[in-house]
Amino acid sequence: MNKFPTETLSRICSFLSKTDMQRFRLVCRRFSEVGAEYVCSSMSIFMIKKDLSKLYSFSTNTQLARGLRELEYTTVTMLPPSELHRRIPARYRQYKSLAQEQDDILTTHYDYMCFLSTFPRFPRLREITLYMDHRWWYHLDDLSKKYKDRRGMFPIGTLLTARAGSHHLQMLLSVLAETRLKINCLTINGLDWHFFDQNDTKLKALFQPLVNLKYLDLKFDNNYRPDLNYEQSESESVIENDNAVQDYNSCRELMSTGVLGRCLQTLPNLDTLKLSFKEFWCYDSRNFRGAPLNAIVPPGFTWTYLNTLELMCIDCERQDLMELLLRHKETLRELCLVEIVLRNTSWIILLDDIRRELYLTFAYIKGPIRGHFESHEEGHGAQNWVLRHNLLDLVPPYIIAGGEMYPDLQTCPLSAANSQPIVGYWD
Repeated sequence: MNKFPTETLSRICSFLSKTDMQRFRLVCRRFSEVGAEYVCSSMSIFMIKKDLSKLYSFSTNTQLARGLRELEYTTVTMLPPSELHRRIPARYRQYKSLAQEQDDILTTHYDYMCFLSTFPRFPRLREITLYMDHRWWYHLDDLSKKYKDRRGMFPIGTLLTARAGSHHLQMLLSVLAETRLKINCLTINGLDWHFFDQNDTKLKALFQPLVNLKYLDLKFDNNYRPDLNYEQSESESVIENDNAVQDYNSCRELMSTGVLGRCLQTLPNLDTLKLSFKEFWCYDSRNFRGAPLNAIVPPGFTWTYLNTLELMCIDCERQDLMELLLRHKETLRELCLVEIVLRNTSWIILLDDIRRELYLTFAYIKGPIRGHFESHEEGHGAQNWVLRHNLLDLVPPYIIAGGEMYPDLQTCPLSAANSQPIVGYWD
């Protein structure tokens, strides 16, 4: 090993990944010394003592320090307390003014009157998106660029928001009915589940303007809790969590009546259906229950043109889910399943059924997903996969296009060996 020129070894090191570099340095002492300067080539620190101390400690290791090539130093400085006290009143006045303005809009139905007069002037309007909640739950990818660019207009941040309620959606549907505007695409972020706590006759009338809808994306707000207060006491935090639990369970009870499924039946032309409920792992990770599949999607009903299906935080049995998928076998090409619980049946068998019975061109399965080993399988008890890193990449090729791109169809990427124990969120 000592015969290799240092320049050659350095050149080799420059092409190695971090993992390969660690293995390279284990070969011998000389490799370890040569490779040391490639262990950390960049560092990012903030203007805090902890980070500056870390940089100083790093610099004392001459072998590692010799390899540092890039340093990022973030010097964003907090306002002095005296300056902060001076600025808060002005920001609060701006916040108070906006809050009053929005209250006036709700009281006078100003948005309804505005839409009623303007929509008839937009003959090509076909897509509408409602952002009814812009807090942390929505990934930035779910938000349009125009929306992200305007979020800064709200002072004091985005946490100070009230629950959306049902007003905005009812207002929009009423406007569509009165203007006879036929839209093709409707996306709603933060839909308050109480909207569906109405009699079927009224809901059917509200959904009538959407009869031509092709794309529907509903993201439910179903574990509402008051806005976060970082100075609240432990007892206040428990009360907030209890409120969220109650809200989650109440939503599930309402969905179990099949009210959402009956509304979806009035939209026969859908080619894309996305139904997302908020996850509940952080409150009760051992006893998670999602929205019941057979209640939110009408059993036995078929959308003739359904091409894309996305479900999040749903519980069911694999037979129920496969029955839904097989009804749309001829048209379904894109499938996204996120945080799905199979109560007493196996994910391994489900994936094999999907691979054999469907022809998908796109698939996305993300965890945590849960199931239960069945009698003829190797494992026993509960199944639990987080689906990160390699597993997240392996599952889609197994079920896309009958698994034609998957190397070994005899081996499912999910197994008893990589199933993880179910633990509480705070364990």
